[in-house]
Amino acid sequence: MNNKIVSKCLIVFAIFFFSCSNKKQDIERAVNEWIGREIVLPVNVKMKLGMKDTSCQDLFNKDFKIVIYVDSSGCTSCKFKIFELRNLIRTTINNHKNVSFLIYFNLKNYFELQHRLVSNDFNYPVIFDYDDRLNSVNKLSKNSNFHTFLLDKNNEIILIGDPIGRPKLWNLYLQQISK
Repeated sequence: MNNKIVSKCLIVFAIFFFSCSNKKQDIERAVNEWIGREIVLPVNVKMKLGMKDTSCQDLFNKDFKIVIYVDSSGCTSCKFKIFELRNLIRTTINNHKNVSFLIYFNLKNYFELQHRLVSNDFNYPVIFDYDDRLNSVNKLSKNSNFHTFLLDKNNEIILIGDPIGRPKLWNLYLQQISK
C-alpha cells in the first residue's frame, strides 16, 4: 500500500515538474520571438482622458513607450489593475520624462470602463481601440501575460511582460528607461 502512495506522489511530482518546465520553455520561446520585433502603433485612434476626448499624439514620440493591451477575453478587472497602474504611471512619469504609457482597450463595454477610470481617479489618456487594430496588425499572443511591452524610440520591443506586481520585471523596465 505504501508503494502505491509513493508511486502516486512521484507521478504528481513528475507532472508538476514537467509542466513547470514546459511553462518556462513557453515563456522563453515567447520572449525570444518578440524581443527586437517592431510593434506597429495605430495612431489615428480615439483617445479619452476621463470622460472626454483628447489628443495626446506626443505620447507616441517618447524615447520609451510602455504599451498595454487589454481586451474583453477573460476577466478585464483582473488584467487591468487600475489602482496599481495609476500609481505606477504617476511615479514613472514624475521620475522619467522620456517615457509614455499607451494603453489600448478593445472591450465590449467602454461606458463601464470610463466610469471605472473616473471613479479611480485615473488621470492618464487611454486609447479606445474599437476595431482591435493593435492586435490585428501585430498578431498579439492570445496569452495576456504577453500584452505589455517596453518599446524603444523605434517601437522595437525591449522587454515583454506585465510588470505590475512583479518587482524584478519592473526593475528591468526601470533599468532600460534610465539608460
